[in-house]
Amino acid sequence: MFDNIVVDCSNLAYRSWWHVREFQTSTGIPTGLEFGFLRNLLTHVRENYPAKVWLAWDGRPSRCLALFPDYKKDREEKKSPEKQKEPAWGPRLERLREVLTPLCANLHHPEQEAD
Repeated sequence: MFDNIVVDCSNLAYRSWWHVREFQTSTGIPTGLEFGFLRNLLTHVRENYPAKVWLAWDGRPSRCLALFPDYKKDREEKKSPEKQKEPAWGPRLERLREVLTPLCANLHHPEQEAD
């Protein structure tokens, strides 16, 4: 049994999205990212209860970019076709962070990656 679990939110969102990427509202707004993330987060919470859950959210990788200006530069080119059709993930993850902040402990610095 663990006392604490730390969730890499960007990683969880990406892994969760693949299984429900086609989900959308009746008006066509994609919701797979949010649904998949919350479903898998709740699974982690249930499986590790009563451990305290810490959500680690990515910021801009300023330190890595200062050392390696080409850090993750090619990732934009390698995005899957499905993800390119999705609305930007940044604002959606930010909204999830806002909603979950009162419920879970959050680790976030706007100038550092979570990992």
